[in-house]
Formats: sequence, structure tokens, C-alpha cells
Amino acid sequence: MVTAWAKSAARRHLREAIDALDDARVRLIGLAEDTEWHSDGVRAMHEKLSDLQRRTAAVAGSVRFRQSEIEGVPIP
Repeated sequence: MVTAWAKSAARRHLREAIDALDDARVRLIGLAEDTEWHSDGVRAMHEKLSDLQRRTAAVAGSVRFRQSEIEGVPIP
């Protein structure tokens, strides 16, 4: 049985996770842009940072979906 408290706590934790993922994604974008002009080693790091940014955005989307699922859970 889902209680109002459990649903509220789950929403809060998911919101915090989304905020952290969004913050990480923004920071990764900045890091990737800062490394764009450097050597091959740094260019490889730039590509990795860009990949991490894309993957972080995908995870945030998945967490947002889970958050929307929680909204639909009935509370007796």
C-alpha cells in the first residue's frame, strides 16, 4: 500500500536526482566547450565529456518518466 508520505518522498528524491543530473549535464557542456580547441588528448576528453553529457541527459529523461509514473500511483 502506497502512502501519501511515501509518494511525496519518492517525488522529492526523483526531483533531487533530476536537479543533480541537469546540473551535471550543464557542467559537462561547459567543460566540453572549454576543451574544444586543445590537443588530441584533450580532444578525446572533449568527446568523452560530450558523450557523458548526452548520457546524463538520457538518464534525466528516464528519471523524469519515473517521476510522471509516481504521479499516477493512487493513494487510498
